[in-house]
Amino acid sequence: GGWIPLARWRKAFRTVSHGRRSALPANALAVAQVEKALKERQLIELRHGSVRRRGYHFVAQSAAERRALALEFCALFVKGMLDKLALAHLDTGTYLRNHYLYIDPDDLPAIQKRLDEAATKIADEYARGASPQRRFLNILITSTPF
Repeated sequence: GGWIPLARWRKAFRTVSHGRRSALPANALAVAQVEKALKERQLIELRHGSVRRRGYHFVAQSAAERRALALEFCALFVKGMLDKLALAHLDTGTYLRNHYLYIDPDDLPAIQKRLDEAATKIADEYARGASPQRRFLNILITSTPF
């Protein structure tokens, strides 16, 4: 969460990468809504023309935000499945693992807390600012009791 000039952050934030060779401007309305949501949820902090990240975890609140997040999760899951199953012969860079275990129901909150702590630790350790040399990594972790 180091401070960077707001103009530089907005320029990087407002482009959508389409591979290594091209980038397109993002939809201006969508960008404004995302920036507003990041500020409202205190995931970014603005001060004297600079911005810094304060957190990684976005909690959808409105129905529209929940739908958008659901679509993002579905797209991420489908991409992971396709990369690992349909494109298994290629190095797509996708990591996918599945674990099955029987647990005591009372242990579920502790397991999920540890998953969250591990994911947050990795994000804090490896997250860097956007640049042409860096790849965006989207991590989705889910644990579902049956």
